[in-house]
Amino acid sequence: PTLLDSMKSRFKTITPIPDWTLVNTLCTMLGLILTEENTPEGCGREDYELYFVFCCVWAFGGAMFKDQLCDWREEFSKWWVVEFKTVKFPAKGMVFDYWIRAEDKKFVSWGERVPQFKYDADAPVSAAMVHTAETTRLKFWMDLMVANGTPMLFVGAPGTGKTAVINDNLHRLNEDDWVINNTSFNHYSIHHTIQAALEAPLEKKAGKNYGPPGTKRLVYFVDDLNMPAVDLYGTQSAHTIMRQVCDYNHWYDRVKKSVRNVSKTQFVGAMNPKAGSFTINPRLLRHFAVFALSAPNE
Repeated sequence: PTLLDSMKSRFKTITPIPDWTLVNTLCTMLGLILTEENTPEGCGREDYELYFVFCCVWAFGGAMFKDQLCDWREEFSKWWVVEFKTVKFPAKGMVFDYWIRAEDKKFVSWGERVPQFKYDADAPVSAAMVHTAETTRLKFWMDLMVANGTPMLFVGAPGTGKTAVINDNLHRLNEDDWVINNTSFNHYSIHHTIQAALEAPLEKKAGKNYGPPGTKRLVYFVDDLNMPAVDLYGTQSAHTIMRQVCDYNHWYDRVKKSVRNVSKTQFVGAMNPKAGSFTINPRLLRHFAVFALSAPNE
């Protein structure tokens, strides 16, 4: 309750996020983090509290950003350290700068997980990905959530590397198990065109069931999620078809008017909060775990 009250009165997220989404993200993160490796049977309650705090920080603070007036992540970090003292973070840096090493339950800098950059002379320079502490911690959560089927949304200004980070992560997935489908929204995207684009990689299974080929799982990467035009009633029809899959795992055949059950699919999205409709309808956003990306430091 303290966190939810403070989110409304004290802090600012990169896009408005419903309370339900914050709590749902926390529960999802706990489900992914409280594994047998991290919290084996018989471990102390302080281990659970340690991971609970780690997930709380990211569920509530992951969508905070740095604007022209204030670094909200830094403000959140200072407030957290003063308000909640049971679990102590290292004094240096922010609470977002650390992950928990499973072996000794110690906070360790994300910098230690940054992979070594290897230059490939055959690949174009634009395809080279130089990881930083920020991209490493986003990759950490993305790996867990994609494997779990949790929809994710990366929000940031142009040049923060949203698309590059997502594409780099998705293209590392095993091609035997995954299918990646990239689509990009624009001002004229409507439900007809988007449904056709989403149906393209699917194949018909038994009866009314549709899914990716074989036993694979499908990730839709939707770029510029908030670009479609807003209609008279404040909705965007391209989002409705996405929300229908997230809510009910089906949509309708436009010719036969019959239900098409869609399985083994999930969404990863990216958007610029200073373009298009600026925000996403809460009925769609509630399914997504939201992460903000700031401009890389020098």
